[in-house]
Order: sequence, then structure tokens, then C-alpha cells
Amino acid sequence: MRRKVIQIAESTQLISLPRQWAQRYNIKKGDELEVEEEGSGLTVRPPHGEQEKKVEITIASPDKFLKRMIGSPYAQGVTELQVNYHDRRVFDKVAAEVLLLIGWEIVSQNATSCTIKSVATTLENDLDNIIRRIFLSTSLMMQDIVAAARAGDYAQLAALKIREETNNKLTYFSMRLLTKRGYADRNKTNSLYYTLILVEQMVDNLRDICEFIISGKLEIEPATLALFEETIALFDGVQALFYKFSTDALFQHDKKFKEVAKRMQAGLSKPSKDALVISNLYDTIKMISHLSREIHY
Repeated sequence: MRRKVIQIAESTQLISLPRQWAQRYNIKKGDELEVEEEGSGLTVRPPHGEQEKKVEITIASPDKFLKRMIGSPYAQGVTELQVNYHDRRVFDKVAAEVLLLIGWEIVSQNATSCTIKSVATTLENDLDNIIRRIFLSTSLMMQDIVAAARAGDYAQLAALKIREETNNKLTYFSMRLLTKRGYADRNKTNSLYYTLILVEQMVDNLRDICEFIISGKLEIEPATLALFEETIALFDGVQALFYKFSTDALFQHDKKFKEVAKRMQAGLSKPSKDALVISNLYDTIKMISHLSREIHY
């Protein structure tokens, strides 16, 4: 967005604040804003840090606990969450989930409740680098799955499943920042949020593929591994488009997607011990195709 500079007297220059932003953070006449110089730009923040957003929930018993009861408030930018309970085992489940959420800590706890607060500060200014890490870790996970499957290394495949938890931590943290602050280019906030959801679902698929191979002690066919490598190429291609868009590259990516999808459909049309793996790869490339539609020109 653009703002016209207003000259006051001979030495003071002013610009107006976007009205929606000022309303969201309850900026009033006389408030002091934090202004930081960053290279050739300026960053303006609300006067009292992040806007307080408190939520209270009650979880009746461990069997009524869902991870999303903690994960959703986190992703929505809640700064303080009070969880009420009557069974200590509920706290154990809550504590295990909080460990997976960057910047949240349990700050108090008693026999009937615990309070979780946001303590992250420095990481909140590093969104772009965190998103790059999410893309890179996803690509590396796919490459390592192919290498482990080709070698029949089931122990390595089991270890790779743990990376899903790391990816989830980074993804939920990025979604939280997008909810609280939006992206630098406001027009990209919603599509970037959806992009992160798609990548997180892709990583879930990769985790499931690891589980299929391990549980069935599968020896993956070379043709299936080739499809997996083409899936990696499609993901790396969409990642390149995300950071450097061109219409020609987008056209070539779409053409490649259709070719790979056709081969996967052919593989699914006949009996195969790799059917579950190919099916998950097919779902994955469809998500990659959706990713390409979220790229801004």
C-alpha cells in the first residue's frame, strides 16, 4: 500500500496509518508506537507488543482430549490459554502437546487447571526464513525416504517419521504469525496460510508412506521409486516458482504434473504391493498442483 508524505513545518514529515490496522490493534490518539529502522524500510508495531488474546477451555477427561484443542488456539494467535480439568492425565496430554508448539510455555499449574502463555519474541520477525525451512525440510524428507526405501533401511524410515513433528512445529508457528500479523504483503496472507496447510498435509502423507513401508516390510519397486523422485522434482519446481515466478516455468510445471499423474493413475489401475504408496504419492502431487495455484504473479 502507498501513503502520501505530509510536510509539517520545515522539519517534520508524517504519513497516515492504515485504518484497519489501527483498529485491529486499538491504536488511539496519543499512543506511542514502536518504530524500528530496518535497512531502507521502517517497521511500525503496536505500543504494547502483541495484542492480548485470552481463551479458557475445559477438558472433562483424557478420552475427550483432542490435539486441536491446543493447536487451534495456538494457530489463531491466542496469547494466553487456561485449560481446566479434574483429571491429572489431561494435564499430561496438554503438556505433551505444548512441547510441540514454538513459543508457548506452561507458566502455572495446579490440581484443576494450567495456564499457557506466549513467550516467543525474536523468532516472530523471521517468518520468511521459517517458511524457507519448511519447504527445504519437506524436500529433504522426500529425498531421504527414497534413499532409505531403496536401501531397505526400515530403521531410518522410522526415524524419518519424527521429522513430521518438527515440520508441524514450524508450520503451526508460521500460521500463528500470519493470523496475528499477516504477511508483509497483505494480499498474500490468505494464500500463504493455505500453502502452509497444503505442505503440512503433504508431510502427513510422507509419514504415512513411511508407515506403510515399515509395517509391510515392503521392497519398493524401482518404478515406484521413480514416481517418488518425480514427485520430489514437482515439489522443488513449485518451490522455485514460489520464489521466482515465470509463466513459462508454470506452464512446464503443469505439463510435467499431468504426465506424472497419468503414470500414477496407470500404476493404480493394476494390482501392486506398492498401491498404498502410489496412492499417497498421487494425493501428494495433487496438493503440489494446488500449491502452484496459490503463487502470486
